[in-house]
Amino acid sequence: VIRGFGLESGGPILGLLPGSRREEVVNLLPSMIQAAEILHCRHPDLKALLPLASTIPPDLVEALIRGSRVEIKVLQGDIYQVLAACDLALVASGTATLETAIMGVPMVILYKVSPLSYWIGRMVIKVPHIGLVNLVAGRRIVPELIQGDVRAEKIAQEALSILEGRQVRENMVRELRGLREMLGRGPASEKTAGIALEMMRKKETAP
Repeated sequence: VIRGFGLESGGPILGLLPGSRREEVVNLLPSMIQAAEILHCRHPDLKALLPLASTIPPDLVEALIRGSRVEIKVLQGDIYQVLAACDLALVASGTATLETAIMGVPMVILYKVSPLSYWIGRMVIKVPHIGLVNLVAGRRIVPELIQGDVRAEKIAQEALSILEGRQVRENMVRELRGLREMLGRGPASEKTAGIALEMMRKKETAP
């Protein structure tokens, strides 16, 4: 049994981190769950852990996961403890990607907002990556799925390439280890907010 989670060990453990805002959860969690079900067909022992942000009503998440063929354990508490048990995570773009990176957990970053919000955001801030992990690294070290690409089939495809591709996984873990060294030991969100804002300013002022 995986300590503290009541799940039998053996199969892959998938982390589902759909964000800390209601809109994020509504936009991302259904696709995450559908992707987990596709993965479950290939890995019948796969189980999922979902750390619940304090800002999200439990009944919202329970309604979305109800009826899933995958065993999904909704948890409250330390996100790092949850990530320590995961082989792979599906993560909403934001500071949770940094927490996942610090733990050295391979991930797929997801970002989906209303078309208008996305259009305005891309007009105002022009950066090469959506995920803070890739933004701080200065290159794509983990896959990003944005807007229309946030579909169960595409998420599952990226996830399977990590779960079943030993070299892909090892390379990603090595890159995440390097990123952790870059961030150092301090609070990830504070350090990275400064780094990301500085990079955004450079992009905005570039000729």
